Amino acid sequence: MLDSKDFKIYNSLIYELYHSSNLDKVRSMVLDNLIHLVPYDNAAFFLADPCTEAFLEPLLYGLDKQRFKQYQEYYEEKDEYKTAVFSHGPIPAVDRCSDYMDYRLWQKNEHRSDFLLPQGIYHIACIQILKDEQLVGEISLHRKSCAPDFSDREMYILKMLHSHINSIFINLTAVDLDGKSKSEGGSAGLINLDPLALLPDPSRENNASSPIKTTHKSLTKRERDIIILIAQGKTNQEIARQLYISENTVKTYIKRMFAKLGVKSRSELVFAIYLS
Repeated sequence: MLDSKDFKIYNSLIYELYHSSNLDKVRSMVLDNLIHLVPYDNAAFFLADPCTEAFLEPLLYGLDKQRFKQYQEYYEEKDEYKTAVFSHGPIPAVDRCSDYMDYRLWQKNEHRSDFLLPQGIYHIACIQILKDEQLVGEISLHRKSCAPDFSDREMYILKMLHSHINSIFINLTAVDLDGKSKSEGGSAGLINLDPLALLPDPSRENNASSPIKTTHKSLTKRERDIIILIAQGKTNQEIARQLYISENTVKTYIKRMFAKLGVKSRSELVFAIYLS
């Protein structure tokens, strides 16, 4: 569903994102480039509190930060669209308001009429960033009433991007060799050179489709499983719990793989596998 021009933009964005180690730069990069794939009139990239699902620290394009304060102080509890998306089962990876809202009825909502529409926010499409099925960030793209709604093709592009952005976002707060959390810095772990591919979960019985399985014959199955979990942003503690081994054993495996592949970081480890 991508033409050659879009595919070049898509691949360039993915490449740059995986080589960035700063969350603020990643957020800017996403909004700077996404407009060429999924055009928008204004946009926001929020962090989110996973406990309350409240939006925090917005990066705003074409929007007034003072208006966001008004949202926090008054309009958030009147946000019917957010309620519709988040209150019915698992939070979706991507969504658009036209899939949830009757525009005619929504017009009567105070958040819609007094907050969104005056800012030129008529159509909305979102990417939700999730950690353990909890909201930790959101990208919100907006169009004016004179523009068309976000198309199925554009939603497909957002869905393709979701796995990459989600992994990078999570990894930028994640992992050194000891698997300890970092608030900033570090490097994204998932180096997925096929933009349509997803890393499998090693806990599943059928893992024959793993792209790692045939890429480096010197690695054991256990080492490949650990790399997959590293790429998903798991800490050593989480890896140990999922594979039923100790954290020290995880560290030993990682150090052994560093030596085998001649790398010095977890991101280089995954990158080396996908280039081999």
